Amino acid sequence: MAIVVAGVLVYLNSFAGVFIYDDVREIVEGRQIHSFDGLWGDRPVVKLTLAINYALGAVNTWGYHLVNLIVHVLAGLALFGLVRRVLLLEQFRAGPGRHAQWYALASALIWVVHPLQTESVTYIIQRAESLMGLFYLLTLYCVIRGARSPRPASWYAAAVAACALGMASKPVMITAPVVAVLFDRAFLSSSFAGVFQRRWRLHAGLAGSWLILVLTGVAAALLDTDPARPMSAGFGYDGASPLAYLLTQGGVIVHYLRLCFWPRPLCLDYAWPIAGTAGEIVGPVLLIAALLVGSVFMWRRRPWLGFLGVSFFAVLAPTSSIVPSAHAAFEHRMYLPLAAVIIVSVVAVHGLLDRWYRRFGVSGVAVPITNGGVLLAVVVSYGSMTVQRNTDYHSAYAMWENVLIQRPLNPRPYTQIANILADQGQDEPAIALYQRALQLAPNDTVPMSNLGAVLLRTGHVQQAIALGRRAVDLRPDLHQVQYGLGNALIAGGFHQRGLGHLREAVRLKSQDPPAHMNLGRGLALVGENEEAIDHLVEALRLDPALIEAGNYLAHVLVRADDIDESIARKPRYQAVAGVRRARALAHVIAGERHLEAGAAGDALREYQRALEIDPVNAVARARIAAAMKTSAISSVPTAP
Repeated sequence: MAIVVAGVLVYLNSFAGVFIYDDVREIVEGRQIHSFDGLWGDRPVVKLTLAINYALGAVNTWGYHLVNLIVHVLAGLALFGLVRRVLLLEQFRAGPGRHAQWYALASALIWVVHPLQTESVTYIIQRAESLMGLFYLLTLYCVIRGARSPRPASWYAAAVAACALGMASKPVMITAPVVAVLFDRAFLSSSFAGVFQRRWRLHAGLAGSWLILVLTGVAAALLDTDPARPMSAGFGYDGASPLAYLLTQGGVIVHYLRLCFWPRPLCLDYAWPIAGTAGEIVGPVLLIAALLVGSVFMWRRRPWLGFLGVSFFAVLAPTSSIVPSAHAAFEHRMYLPLAAVIIVSVVAVHGLLDRWYRRFGVSGVAVPITNGGVLLAVVVSYGSMTVQRNTDYHSAYAMWENVLIQRPLNPRPYTQIANILADQGQDEPAIALYQRALQLAPNDTVPMSNLGAVLLRTGHVQQAIALGRRAVDLRPDLHQVQYGLGNALIAGGFHQRGLGHLREAVRLKSQDPPAHMNLGRGLALVGENEEAIDHLVEALRLDPALIEAGNYLAHVLVRADDIDESIARKPRYQAVAGVRRARALAHVIAGERHLEAGAAGDALREYQRALEIDPVNAVARARIAAAMKTSAISSVPTAP
């Protein structure tokens, strides 16, 4: 109960958090989770939970934060159960097993409230990390329960299921079958031979869950070394060699370890540079190597301590070893490894307190009171930091401002703040920030494309075209840059060339509503009305709330020979939300034009037709009501 209460108290204010960075792309704009289509692939379990959240609450962040909190609290309970079960084993009964409940509670409580966990809990899209952590812990918990059960089969089956779900949550789970073998050897068996003799079926099943990574395409992506296929992680990533990335991780892991004890300041996006000097490499690498060698050495003397050390490095290995990534450091990667650090720290502090008690003759009720007081102080201290950190997630602007203060040479906060300002119509400061981002990262097509869009909106068409061409030269495989150049060329009067780039944008990302909308608008400009209608309807199908696409469709329909026939000849259009409104709007526009030309009767017929199609069309109803006052019309179509 204490773990649940603590988790709720420190994360209650996280429910006010907004969508940040990748949340927008994956949730707000994520067409897959909006319709449950295409969920299979990388992290299908995470996508499924997000799709359920979206189906129940759309873009209301409250539900997403609730699920994230539930996952985190369950993981904390799983950690408590795992630590307690281990310490109740026979080899620990004369030692730490006497305080199994206290060790387990202290470890789980601190882990749940620790501010380093906020990126995995409050940052919605990092549900992937916490889900993976939950399934990782459940895998080990089911292994130890099965080993101590007279009927272990059901527990072992649950362990395999948890492992498979973890693989389908995040590829970091790849180390779980190996760590399970080490766990079995450290706590349940006297030798590795005994591990496989007694539980070979279990470990074969756990290893079999690796197949998930193959079936979801993760393994192929990570092992792909084709430099022509841009990627942000894997051996094909050309931003750093495996050796350079490995040497950089020494400093990163030292930073992670510091945050375990003093988690301040925290940063959403470090943009950690690849280490290039001896000072950046030698000291941290030697320290981490010493810790790793020490963990292996301790395996023989104190297997539990050796296991914690080795498992710490094993869980970090997929992201902090030789597999290069565009992001060398992220705090959420410490979600599970933090548990090993906390358990060792709890045992060490408890041992120091025991020595202090013996030295000063402290006994009786003073012992649990002192232990409880120390634990409460740590939990309250870390918990208050977590509550404070959650407030940074209440505003995207505040979060990126925080990143900018900590990492002024990171181009991303400049771009993200500029995006926010551009959305608010503050074009001049947005342009300045985009330009600063490009000074720091001259080949980054994100600020390049976004700057081009603002320049286009403010009438600097030629500058927008120049930026668009540069972006396409750098990354012709990105639909955003093709889309941006296409819009700029059309605005500059180069319609056919612009249409070519817009067609390429649609080809690269066929599920992007604005790309279809702008292609439809461009086609309409050159008189390709039928194809324009196709793309505008597709934009509405993908995003029924894209009112601008409906407005463009209405104007195209007005130019068609017959407004209703243009839609009727393709029955699939009828099921698309927004098409009816566009048809009604087209009749209203046609009526306005008749009215301007003095053809009041024709105008009235168009308004009546609009009202038949869309009984709540306010303009049509107002025009008809006005006509009734000046004519003999005695009836008007009414809403059903």
